[in-house]
Amino acid sequence: MNTEVQSALGFNLHAPLKTIHTYLTNLNPPMLHLLDDELIETATKEIRAENKPRKMFSSLTTSFPLCIVDDSVQREIKEKEKAIEILSRRYGKRLSRSQKLPAGVMGEEEVRQVLYAVGDNHAYLRLNCEPVQRMRDMLHKYFDPRVVAEKDFSLAISNGRNGARLTHNHARQFQYGMAPSFSLFRFPFLRVNTLFGLSGYLRGHY
Repeated sequence: MNTEVQSALGFNLHAPLKTIHTYLTNLNPPMLHLLDDELIETATKEIRAENKPRKMFSSLTTSFPLCIVDDSVQREIKEKEKAIEILSRRYGKRLSRSQKLPAGVMGEEEVRQVLYAVGDNHAYLRLNCEPVQRMRDMLHKYFDPRVVAEKDFSLAISNGRNGARLTHNHARQFQYGMAPSFSLFRFPFLRVNTLFGLSGYLRGHY
């Protein structure tokens, strides 16, 4: 932090980023082996209802049909909840109401928070990567990289028009502008998402 700003404020705003990896490492004893447990994937996976069957039924209390998700989603939720509870008991210290958690020790609730944090990262990666993947798929589906099927489908840009700083015809813009941009943007998220299930990757990035 800038010394002049720190002096004016009277305190330092900077603090090291606290990650799951550093938290587990600093415990006594260290608990990094939690990330190697066979249940870690089940306990932290994101459960989604998309592309899963739904059942429609009529209700006497409403004028519109109700939709419920297939039993597979409910089963996944129960499996995840069970895995979280097993891991919290396996790696967390259970205390009575009168006991206080010692410093450097992870209780059952702390284990749950670790698992929730890793699970939140799944959702964060997907929400950042999935829209880019969809745009990339739409680009290849609706635009020919060589031929402009219709005038409105041209990706060509001209210097000075609509904020463009370069002049590219349709083919060059597709090849060097649009497609690489989507690919480069999604690469870090895709790499994380692809390797997330590996314990070695978990150890190094959380």
